[in-house]
Amino acid sequence: MTYARGDTVVHPQHGTATVEGMVSRDVGRGPEEYLELTIETPSLTIMVPAAAVQAVGIRELSTKHEAEAILAILEEPSDVAEQWSERNASTQERIRSQDLDQAAMVIRDLSRHQRRTGKPLTLTEKGLLDRCLDMVARELALVLDLSEDDTKHLIVEKSLNAGG
Repeated sequence: MTYARGDTVVHPQHGTATVEGMVSRDVGRGPEEYLELTIETPSLTIMVPAAAVQAVGIRELSTKHEAEAILAILEEPSDVAEQWSERNASTQERIRSQDLDQAAMVIRDLSRHQRRTGKPLTLTEKGLLDRCLDMVARELALVLDLSEDDTKHLIVEKSLNAGG
């Protein structure tokens, strides 16, 4: 897949990014082509070897249909483990997948666990929840043409107001 300057793409670890273009760099083995990406939050520019773009997991922005499917995941019933060790194992596995739908499941499950117990999440869980919420909200805000804050509110509302 080729990307043009100004395209919005998704980096699996950094989230949404803007394509600045292709850059040729000599890193000791002769010139190599790199895809230059700018990530707004945090302000970061990264270079991905053109030959490794697919292997790294750079992908196009979700479609509106895919965004609606992500929002539907937030409303699905779920069985959240009571034991921290079980919940943490599930959360870590989902985050490692780097899939947006898995991040949505983390948001859904940790939000519901917190609501069910009435206790704050552990610092680790809170950090993972915030990370997933930021990642999902950034992408869906672009797809749904909403502000990031409005998108976060929508995500939280759906994850808490559904069964589970």
